[in-house]
Amino acid sequence: DMRGILCEPCLGRESGTMLRDGLANPFGATALWPPLDDDGVPRPLLVATLVVVATVVARLFYFGTHRDPGSEIRAKKNATLAAQMTVVLADQQSRFTLEKEQVEQLLEMDPDKPRNFEAKDDLTVKLDLRLVPDIGTSHKFTREAGLQMVETQVKGRTLTTVISSDGSMTAVNTTEELERCIAQREDSNYPLTFVLRSTPPEAQRLYDLLVDDIYDVVVTQLGVPETGPYFAAMRDLFTDRVNIELRDCAQKLLHARGMAHDDVLPADELEHLPRHHSGEKLQEIIKLAEKAEKKFPGVVDAASLRQARDVSHRVGARQRSGIMRLVRLAGPSLPFWFVSVMLHGALECVVAKLCTGQTNIMDLLGTGKIDVSDAQILIAQWWLGWAVISVFGWFTSSLFQNRAMRTFGHKVKSEAMRAILRQDFEFFDKHPSGQLQERLNRDAEKLNTHLLEIPRILCTELTAIIANAYIVYSMAPVDMFLAGVLPLPFISVGQYIVMHVSGKSHKITRRLGEEAAASTGQVLSEIKTVREFAMEDEEAERFSHTTCTQAAIDETCLTRAGFSGHGMRLLHLLGEALTLSMGAEKVYNGDMRAGELVAIMMMLSCMIGGKLRGVFDRILDLASVLEPVGRICDLLDSDPKIEPRFGEHLVTVKDAEQLASVISTLSETGHTVRALSIPSDDDVEVPSNRKFLGCVSALGVSFRWTSVAELRRLAQGLLATSYPVQLRFSRKLVPATITGRFDFEDVEFRYPSDPRKQVLSGVSFNVEPGQQVALVGHAGCGKTSIFKLVQRLYDPSAGRVLLDGVPLVDYDVQHLRRKIAIVAQENVLFAASILDNICYGLPPGSFNEDDVRLALRQASALDFVEAFPDKLQSRVGSRGLSLSGGQRQRVAIARAMIRKPNVLLLDEATSAMDAVNEKVVQAALDTLVRTTGASALTIAHRLTTVKDCDKILVIDEGRLVEQGTHRELLQLKVQRAPSRTKGMKGHVVSGYYREQWESMVGVTTWETRGDENSESAQSEVGACQTEIARLQVELADLRLHLQEKQSDVSSTSETDTTKCTAESDSN
Repeated sequence: DMRGILCEPCLGRESGTMLRDGLANPFGATALWPPLDDDGVPRPLLVATLVVVATVVARLFYFGTHRDPGSEIRAKKNATLAAQMTVVLADQQSRFTLEKEQVEQLLEMDPDKPRNFEAKDDLTVKLDLRLVPDIGTSHKFTREAGLQMVETQVKGRTLTTVISSDGSMTAVNTTEELERCIAQREDSNYPLTFVLRSTPPEAQRLYDLLVDDIYDVVVTQLGVPETGPYFAAMRDLFTDRVNIELRDCAQKLLHARGMAHDDVLPADELEHLPRHHSGEKLQEIIKLAEKAEKKFPGVVDAASLRQARDVSHRVGARQRSGIMRLVRLAGPSLPFWFVSVMLHGALECVVAKLCTGQTNIMDLLGTGKIDVSDAQILIAQWWLGWAVISVFGWFTSSLFQNRAMRTFGHKVKSEAMRAILRQDFEFFDKHPSGQLQERLNRDAEKLNTHLLEIPRILCTELTAIIANAYIVYSMAPVDMFLAGVLPLPFISVGQYIVMHVSGKSHKITRRLGEEAAASTGQVLSEIKTVREFAMEDEEAERFSHTTCTQAAIDETCLTRAGFSGHGMRLLHLLGEALTLSMGAEKVYNGDMRAGELVAIMMMLSCMIGGKLRGVFDRILDLASVLEPVGRICDLLDSDPKIEPRFGEHLVTVKDAEQLASVISTLSETGHTVRALSIPSDDDVEVPSNRKFLGCVSALGVSFRWTSVAELRRLAQGLLATSYPVQLRFSRKLVPATITGRFDFEDVEFRYPSDPRKQVLSGVSFNVEPGQQVALVGHAGCGKTSIFKLVQRLYDPSAGRVLLDGVPLVDYDVQHLRRKIAIVAQENVLFAASILDNICYGLPPGSFNEDDVRLALRQASALDFVEAFPDKLQSRVGSRGLSLSGGQRQRVAIARAMIRKPNVLLLDEATSAMDAVNEKVVQAALDTLVRTTGASALTIAHRLTTVKDCDKILVIDEGRLVEQGTHRELLQLKVQRAPSRTKGMKGHVVSGYYREQWESMVGVTTWETRGDENSESAQSEVGACQTEIARLQVELADLRLHLQEKQSDVSSTSETDTTKCTAESDSN
């Protein structure tokens, strides 16, 4: 036993001492210290003292009955929690009893054009309506909670069933079915019960209500009664939702990845698939289910959780199948990484010796084996060894490691950014910008760290463990080596567990601090509001109470964390004590020097035990790298449908004859006039109307296209001795000229992010070259969607869009967009100079400052630009906010002018301006249309701005309902459908444009009366002109009379004169 081990070497010592020959105890000798007396027995007085201290400490800090300082705050939080649970449970009620008048509020005047519901086949209520739920048929969770029902907002709920008073039920899916259902009901069938299904709460929200987010414990441990109706009902609801979400997320992930083969997903669920494509939603619900199973054993269905994990693993394996692409990206950085690892690992063997060097030197000096001069040399060697390792070892290794990480990080971020930018527009509809930023920054950085830094640390740590273990093995006997090494893994695991427990306490303290800081920050940032309501004293008192509570809770957490920390320290010392106790006898017997024992103890405890703990931590961190690897690989491997996926056509010519043959097919603009006789390198024919982009010589020198003459000169000069030469041609159609004729042929369109809603239906029209066409209609009718199809941000769901008789899909999409200019209501300017913003997107060398000034002059913008101190180099700030709205619009118009577009899109360019700016900008827009000669499509809600257009297209609910000139459309009579509600007009079925024009103007003008009444209209105009002439004569007479009167009156009559002047002006 321990007593025997410690005392056996000391047999024969004098009574009252621990050491031989009367040497003093190195730990001192008092009634209280050291803890064991000379015989190895605990000192009674110390034991009694420790019992008293432990009792006082436990009473004060751990098991006391003092009042919880946070009880008042806890009570308020529990009351808020109960209110939140009430709202959630009440929202589960889906049945509402409606009287006949309330039912008529929900009925549509025209079922084909719903106003109260989202769409004809989507009975989601969009009418702002509040109803009282039916308590008698409450949802089971609501019934269990015994809630009293109040008015509930039904907007956003979906109507599924209508129940008559006799109990008959009718399922409804469309507005027409609802119309038929209500028409069949007699007055005796009322009241009706409408089943309005609400969106169920997410499991995460329910979990947050059931588990305290700060203490990470079930709320019943903080005062919420476990047997109360709210908690039990919420727990049952959470049980349902977490299992449903496990199954739904797994199913939707398989569908989103194209891995589902048997089951069919309902149509209303298709719009949610993009959110599940990355697999993060499933991973989140799996983590939530695992946490819930620990808090509420048995709530998670084991089969559902197992299936979700299996789907997550399958999808993750598919995502990581592209990891070789990451390996290729890491290729340039791997040599630096290997040098860093090899250098750092090789030094660990030397470091192991240097760490115990000072102890060995003192041991040799103490035993007389070396003198002081030898010791000085050894000390110099020891210090210089550390200097060499620090500067030429660790520092150099860090340089190579940093170079490897920077190279790999740059490659990953660049490729991720390139992959994001080449995605179709629907990709950005499905993925919020914040999520993409996270892919670009957090995932890329995490990948960089976990793939290079952690493996390097693991390699060096394992090398250090092996090196130190070998040194200990060579220094210590086998039995001592085994006895010292074998407990280390268990001690390291124990220390890891203690650190984990301590970390949870620190996390609670951090969350409390964040909550207190947020409250304080809100008060300080809104000090004006606090002062307006004279709440300074109350807020100060509240802060004082909060900080007092915070301090008490901090103390509780820190006492627990402190106990864990000291426990970890004791485990560490236990390992050293075991090594010391085993080595004491060997030192006493002369089998080992004291310095060797100290060195072994240090290496076992610090160099091996400490690094084992580090290895455990790094292995856990390394496991988390699989998530970002899968997401980054998924992003890099995604292929767009619209944006160019492939590069240019590459054609390799082997001699001058083949090059001359290619040159003969090029026009002066660099376009192929016929198909090339030489196939591309991927054995594809290069057809006509493909743009020659440049070439690369055999020496690797690149040349850009300038002209045919320059290409011939190169063929006879630099390229003559540099065969083979690789020529680059555009892969899709790049015509030399575009006339600007657009044709829409029976186009239908649905946004990929919401395929249930049809945005455009059967739209057909054409725009002739140079023609100005306006799109008008109510907000949300599909005008902007037509613009997006013209720019080919999306492709139609059905039908075709043609430019110059050629489908848009055949054009090179980037060339197409360079030929289109857009001026929107809110134009985006980058935080750069005016010159950079105007020339954004133009090829270098295709413009000069004179071109920019001309465009600014034509856009009525040159004057204010020249007034800036830096003129064209003036920076416009983020989003151009340093410019006024009118100035931004004119800069955008200049940007459109300098591009010399063939197609011009004007989207409400003047709608948000005052009268003065609108007049200036409208003049600039007219100049833009007239100067460029482009085909112009204009969106406007102010019909007065488009009445002079060559053609006006009227869009209503995604359909083209009318087209013609302003005069032609005003001749159409306004016809409405019969109204079903007294006092309300029916919807328009004909004369849409005229109805909008009259609504805007406010009166019926002579233009809208028809040509048959033009004579009477003109006679009315003549009568008005005669009346105006008479009033002008009368006004002249009044002014003459005023002048005569002023000559007779005195200075005291100035007031009367002023009054007469006002009257005459009024007349």
